[in-house]
Amino acid sequence: VHNMTDYSYILRECEQNFIKEIEVQGQNRDVILVEGARQTGKTSMIKHCCVGRSHVWIDLQKDKSFLKSLDETDSFEEFTDLLLAKKSFSPGQNKILIIDEAQESQNLGGYVRSMKEDWDNQTVVLLGSLMARLFRKGVKFPVGSVRPFKIYPFTFREFLRAKQEKSLLVKLSQWKAEAPLTAVLHEKMLTLFDQYLKTGGLPDVVSTFVDQRDWQKKLHSIAWGYVEDFKRVEGEENSGLFEHVLKRIAQTLGSPSKLSTIVQPHQPGYRLLPSILSLLESWLMVHKVPVETTDLTQGGRIPPKRYLFDHGIRHIFSPLQSSLYELLKDRQALNFTFFGGVMENAVLNELLARGIEKFACWREKTNGSEVDFLCQTRNGLLPVEVKSSLRTNQKFFSSLHKVLVATGCERGVLVSGDRGRVEKIGNKTIEQIPFYAVGCLDFV
Repeated sequence: VHNMTDYSYILRECEQNFIKEIEVQGQNRDVILVEGARQTGKTSMIKHCCVGRSHVWIDLQKDKSFLKSLDETDSFEEFTDLLLAKKSFSPGQNKILIIDEAQESQNLGGYVRSMKEDWDNQTVVLLGSLMARLFRKGVKFPVGSVRPFKIYPFTFREFLRAKQEKSLLVKLSQWKAEAPLTAVLHEKMLTLFDQYLKTGGLPDVVSTFVDQRDWQKKLHSIAWGYVEDFKRVEGEENSGLFEHVLKRIAQTLGSPSKLSTIVQPHQPGYRLLPSILSLLESWLMVHKVPVETTDLTQGGRIPPKRYLFDHGIRHIFSPLQSSLYELLKDRQALNFTFFGGVMENAVLNELLARGIEKFACWREKTNGSEVDFLCQTRNGLLPVEVKSSLRTNQKFFSSLHKVLVATGCERGVLVSGDRGRVEKIGNKTIEQIPFYAVGCLDFV
């Protein structure tokens, strides 16, 4: 079976951050919880990071006999002895302990706090695609004992790396709002970004696309794999509803997403929606962005926006019919609102991969002007507005300027199909950047 990791692992942008996590020294180390939807490349990345590092790798999905023994243990001491007996692992001997598909165990979640408190000088990595299941059956989430680490699908730059577009990657790394790409390279980047919006960033799909094999078939099989995951965890009877929820979110990206937008209140699935949505959020397949206004009394009344974790999965449930370039040129297109939501989703996914975790959509008042994302960065708030247009219209800057004044921020970002520029309005700075350059954004 062809597997990209056999010979051509694509270097992940979050890899250096993960290496910093596993190199943390100290007596009682937080347990690293690696999360991410299935098929986002968690196992491949961690294996790549552990080359040349002493480690013990246990896969609970493959090693059923170890899983059975683990779930028969009655205490943390017994678990520690089991590791010694079955895996020759003893804590504190400078070996990283990695447990893959950790959520398969009934008992493991209950031992996480003790891994930090009772094992001196030990690095532990737990990973899996349904990690919310690790802490179940009355097991409290071990606050203060874990360090979550999230892995998302390929960013656009990782997509280019997979396609071996080395020269374009160099050009992109040198991109600045005040020194944008030439028109011909800009058009080339938008064409590649259009490809990316259809294939998405799941490593196996991208690898199949690069090899000019049937990537759509691969994408479909992964999509139905998610439905199978749901059946395994929640049972057969609501799997149709699970599919329907993914489809409705794909169709309504960027619009306020009430429960009744997804399922009509009189339909039988309506009351199950909150639990399915929270499951999708905990599996990192759906991202919820709350809407906030300057009027604090209005805050919770506006429904949140919801987005999907991968463009390819979105393309299965709600395909983009035209090319990115055609749609950017035609702001009057029939499906323009949907296209605007797709581009918001693209920007959000790039920002998430850059490590930004706190977002809100900002509105001046309930029906006032809106800025798509107010991001909490290391150095304060950064407003980001998304406009699906090839040209930068002066009006596009107005809602950004309003939020800059309202929040006291100095800098905002306008993402659109234009090449890039810097706009000064009084003492405020707004950078216009193209969709493909969100990964170049400087958060310092």
